[in-house]
Amino acid sequence: MDYQTCLTVGAAQRVEHYEIAAYGTVCAYADALTHNELSRLLRQTLDEEKQTDELLSSVGIKINEQVASQTTNGGSGRGSNESSTTSSRSNRS
Repeated sequence: MDYQTCLTVGAAQRVEHYEIAAYGTVCAYADALTHNELSRLLRQTLDEEKQTDELLSSVGIKINEQVASQTTNGGSGRGSNESSTTSSRSNRS
């Protein structure tokens, strides 16, 4: 695992949070306008987004633990495709 994977999961989770907020808002509108069938369908989608968010949280926790373990066990936690220029640049400070 590397930091890029952590960042990718984090970005996907931010998208899910945006979608949850959006579906929650339109659900409230559908309720206010008494569009019951539309509200039901939107809530179904909202529930799916929440499930995806929970899955991403679980995956993110596991990935973060793996990266932390690599870092504490002498690894850098970085992917093997990082250039030596970047590594040597970070060691100059």
